[in-house]
Amino acid sequence: MAQASAEGVASIQAARNLLNFLADATPRTGYRPNGAKIRELLNSAGTQGHAVQLIKPPRGFRPDQMEIIRLYSEGVAVWRRLIPEFEEQEKILEIKFWIKEKSGETHEPKKSGFKDAVIQILKSRTEKAADAIGQVLIDSGFLVRDPIASVLCSTDRQYSGHALYVRYPESPIKDAIGLGKVYDRLVPYIAEIVAREHKLRSEAQVDKGFVTIFVTGDKKFVPSIYDAMPQFRMVLPRTPAALMLLAGFSSSKTYRACKKMQHQYKKDFFTPKHPQRIWDQEGHCIFMHYKKGAKGRVVDESYMLAVRRMAEKTMKQYHINSSIDVHPGTGTIVVSFFKTSAATWRRDKKGGLMARTAFVHAPETAEEDSTIPRS
Repeated sequence: MAQASAEGVASIQAARNLLNFLADATPRTGYRPNGAKIRELLNSAGTQGHAVQLIKPPRGFRPDQMEIIRLYSEGVAVWRRLIPEFEEQEKILEIKFWIKEKSGETHEPKKSGFKDAVIQILKSRTEKAADAIGQVLIDSGFLVRDPIASVLCSTDRQYSGHALYVRYPESPIKDAIGLGKVYDRLVPYIAEIVAREHKLRSEAQVDKGFVTIFVTGDKKFVPSIYDAMPQFRMVLPRTPAALMLLAGFSSSKTYRACKKMQHQYKKDFFTPKHPQRIWDQEGHCIFMHYKKGAKGRVVDESYMLAVRRMAEKTMKQYHINSSIDVHPGTGTIVVSFFKTSAATWRRDKKGGLMARTAFVHAPETAEEDSTIPRS
C-alpha cells in the first residue's frame, strides 16, 4: 500500500512539474498554462496516475510548442518512472502520467559505508544534483562520468558549478532509426527536470553522441530551454586562480598560442582575460566574440578563412594541434590548441559514480528497464 501511495505521489508530482515548467518557459514558447487542471486517473484498482489538461490556444499549439511539451513530459516520465500518454481533444490537450505495473523483481538499494556518507555530506549542492542527473541516465543505459568543478562561459560572464560528461548507449541500429536525434532533444530536458527539483539550473550541450551537462546555483543564469534569444555558452573545466596565474608564467605552448591569437584579434573581438583549459586533452582554448561595428566584419567564409590561417600558422610555430568552432548565430569563434590528438576512455566495470576519470555504465538489465523512448 505504501508503494502504491508513493507511485501516486510520483504521478501528481510529474503533473505539477510540467505546469511549473510551462509557466517558466512562457517567454520562449509564448504559451501560458492558464486554466490548466490536474485530474486523477482512477479505475476499480484505485489510482493509476494523474493527467494534466491544457487549454489549447485559439489556433491550436504550434509545432515548436508541441515539441517542447512532449519532450518535457517524456523527460519527467523518465525521471519519475512513469508512462506518458498524449490525447488531443477539440479544445484540450491532455497529458497522462500512468503508473507502471509492478514487476516481480525488487532491487534493494546499495548500503553506503561511513566513508561514502561523509563524502556525500561534503559535496556541494551542484555536485549532488549532477550526481542525481547521472544516476537517472545510468539507469537508462547511458555512460556517465563523475561530475567535476566547471565553469560555463558566456559572452558577458562566467558561471560556476559542476558538469558531467555523458555518452549515449551503444546500439548497432541507433543511427538507422534516428535514436541519436531523440537523445539530443530529450537529455537536456531530463537534466533540467532534475536540476529544478534541487532548486538549481542546468545547461546541456550536445555534440555527436556526447552531452556535457552543467549545473549551477547562480540565479542570474537563464538556461537555453527558457531563453528566447540564442546565446553563446561553453562549458569548460574550472581552473583554480593559482593555477591560472601559474600557467601565465609557465612555458605551456597551448597557453601562449591562445594569448597570441588574443593579441592578434583584440581590436575586433571581446576575449576573456585568460585562456581556458579544455576537456580531456592537454591544451587551452580562447573564445572570441565580435564587437559591435568591428570594421563592418561579420562571420562569413572569408573572415573565417583568415582566422583559420592564423590558427594554422600559430599551430606550426608551437608544434601543436588546433581546431576552430564557429557560432554564426552568436558571432563567436572558439579556437582550441592541444597537444594530444584524442582522449582515452575507460569504463568502470563495477558501476556506480566512483571513478573520477572513467565512464560509469549501467547494469546489464538497464537496457530492458530503460524508459527512454526508443523510436
